[in-house]
Amino acid sequence: MQQLVESAARLVAEGDARMEQGDYAGALERYDAALKEEPAHTAALYRKGMVLTAIGRTDEGIACFDRALAVDPDLPEVWLRRGMALYYVDRFWDAAESTRRAVAIDPEYAYAWYVLGRSLKAVGHLHSALNAYNRAAEIEPENQAVWFMRGIVLALMERHEEAVENFERAIELDPTDLDARKNAAWSLYLLGRYERALETCDAVLEVCPEHGQVVYLRGLVVRAMAGEPPVE
Repeated sequence: MQQLVESAARLVAEGDARMEQGDYAGALERYDAALKEEPAHTAALYRKGMVLTAIGRTDEGIACFDRALAVDPDLPEVWLRRGMALYYVDRFWDAAESTRRAVAIDPEYAYAWYVLGRSLKAVGHLHSALNAYNRAAEIEPENQAVWFMRGIVLALMERHEEAVENFERAIELDPTDLDARKNAAWSLYLLGRYERALETCDAVLEVCPEHGQVVYLRGLVVRAMAGEPPVE
């Protein structure tokens, strides 16, 4: 039995090496070999699920995650990856429930809180999504994606002052994020802060002159500055 366990662990390590090289077929072959030696090997099941999800065989990947969790339900990384796979196939409620299990096991799992926020936003539960992003930001305050998505949710809730603050923090963390600048400009426009909205639009267009959405938004800002009523 010990030899089988050691053999399975070795095969998983070989699969990991192949996955790092981008050799998904080779990784899958190694993980399958490990599972032939030890069918309930949670690491092999988890990694096989990751590979299958990466190559678009998402339902099979989810099945692997389910098998791993049937062996050991206290694996937050597996609950998270299962949630991500469910999100990819638009099963947002199921994704939220899976990521809830991840954060219940590990309340400090920032990325699981982030994915939970994405899933809850997708089903329109904005307050709950915001709470999830808030928790992620508490754990990882330098995570730019969290600030950006928190800004998106706040804007959807029409809390534009707070949305701008979050977009600006996202821009501080990643000055190349044109989406954060675009969304900040839109919230500034809706707040009637046209000069700042114009400056933000111009900052995007300096980098990407053909950015159609920002060209359109800039036109709205200029017309509003000339006295035309703003577009809601």
